[in-house]
Amino acid sequence: MKHQIKNRITSKVLFECDIPDDVETVNEVKYALAKAVKEKATMSHAGLSGADLYYANLSGADLSNAILSNAYLSRANLSGADLTGADLSRANLSNADLSRANLSNADLTGADLSGADLNGAKLNGAKLKNNEVLVGNRPIFSIGPIGSRPDNFIAYITDKGIRLDAGCKKNITLEEFEGLLSETHGNNVHGREYRAALALISIHHELWGVKK
Repeated sequence: MKHQIKNRITSKVLFECDIPDDVETVNEVKYALAKAVKEKATMSHAGLSGADLYYANLSGADLSNAILSNAYLSRANLSGADLTGADLSRANLSNADLSRANLSNADLTGADLSGADLNGAKLNGAKLKNNEVLVGNRPIFSIGPIGSRPDNFIAYITDKGIRLDAGCKKNITLEEFEGLLSETHGNNVHGREYRAALALISIHHELWGVKK
């Protein structure tokens, strides 16, 4: 059986390969994409929406302008990958290796970046919801595990201010989070821990945000 990866716009076949009989149907895309990357095939503009790419080795892949919305990329190796302009909206990137990856102008709306390695990643211009854009030298700052869940607490420095991911609440403002914090935890141990984290986020913003 052959599997084809196509251009999301023109439907042109970007890569085609035979799938071994022992590869399960759910893993066909992962197998084909990993093979394409190994053979240095360009996956620019590939249509990969919803693909199960758990633990996939995509190091150095050219996935610029690819559609990876709703893709499952947890623990995937995307180190050094070119993801400029890629649609990663609602993608699960938890614990993924994004070190040195280029995410400039990528769409990260609703993406789960908890535990992701962003060391050396290029993030300027990446988009969140409401057309908010990441700015500054280190626009994503993660603290965790923290809170009652426990989970990662992620801050985003955007052109419209700080936005936060906390548990199931995504891309909320400082004011929204502080209201939820007072309502949910008050001054208990989790409330105090989150407030200490907010103070650290404020310092991070001051040090690494865009200087006016």
